[in-house]
Amino acid sequence: MSASLAPECNEVKERYDSCFLKWYSEKYLRGKGTTDECESLFKDYRKCLTGALKERGIDKMLEDAREDHRENDAVNLRRPYYNYQPQHPSQLSFIEVTSPTSPWIPRKRFMHPFSILTLAIFVAGYITARWDLVTRLYELAIFAWDHGVVARTLKGFAILSSSSFYS
Repeated sequence: MSASLAPECNEVKERYDSCFLKWYSEKYLRGKGTTDECESLFKDYRKCLTGALKERGIDKMLEDAREDHRENDAVNLRRPYYNYQPQHPSQLSFIEVTSPTSPWIPRKRFMHPFSILTLAIFVAGYITARWDLVTRLYELAIFAWDHGVVARTLKGFAILSSSSFYS
């Protein structure tokens, strides 16, 4: 489970996530569950998150979350990493010496492709990143629903569709 965008809502979110995961695995997958078992916890979490959104705004909360988790930030992960090693002129070939390039060349990191540990770390990181993404999208969906974004978007789409249909 990941942290909420609003740190003050983490405890409520943990209780809701635990309830939801228990309900989903023990009841829903077996066809025995009703849909209102975790509803009160969800309403508590939504109320806490809505209050934090009104107080700080979504942009500030997203920026704070990015700063707190820079190692998982997509923008930060896309930056190239170079481990520069000096290359002495005696090691350079004739073409490299006469070319206008720098004597510093990037050295790429190499990871053995069959490393089980590497695969396990990748899978664990991938699952964590996906769960964080799902949680963030879920919180943004709550925000959009509470502020009428969905209804306004559907009305606008309907108006545009009907006006282009009759054109």
